[in-house]
Amino acid sequence: MNCRRFKFFVFFAILITGTLAGVAGDEKVSVDFHDIHRDGKVAVIGHFGIPIGQIVTVEGRLAKASKVSNNMTLHFTKVNGVAREESGKWHPLIQIQNVDALPKDETIVVEGYEFLFWRGDPQINWHLEVAFFITKVIAPKDLKVNARKPD
Repeated sequence: MNCRRFKFFVFFAILITGTLAGVAGDEKVSVDFHDIHRDGKVAVIGHFGIPIGQIVTVEGRLAKASKVSNNMTLHFTKVNGVAREESGKWHPLIQIQNVDALPKDETIVVEGYEFLFWRGDPQINWHLEVAFFITKVIAPKDLKVNARKPD
């Protein structure tokens, strides 16, 4: 009889601990904006699984036309020479900030960094977006960047 109670107690303790751990993982965390910078305590992870603001080399092609893409959307396949892992959670698309259009049917290799910007009305509906800013074109050589700066 005591063995059954002990097993029930252990099961109940594991259940409660697992539930609390799951709830704690979903809590909102607020951080001071001073802690979000290159050497700060907080790193914001971008599309590439790397903290925002780090220089990376990205390879891909112009994304297929869709509701979430345009002629400046890169479908990336490699980051820093490593093939992208299929997570199924996010599309491998990123908006290139400083080009007028990406070339069709060509492999695009660029160096640059991701950055964040706010969109929307602060009273109604707002969100953060991540875009990419090219600092160096590796291929194709005829890809030209424009003078647009990060938003």
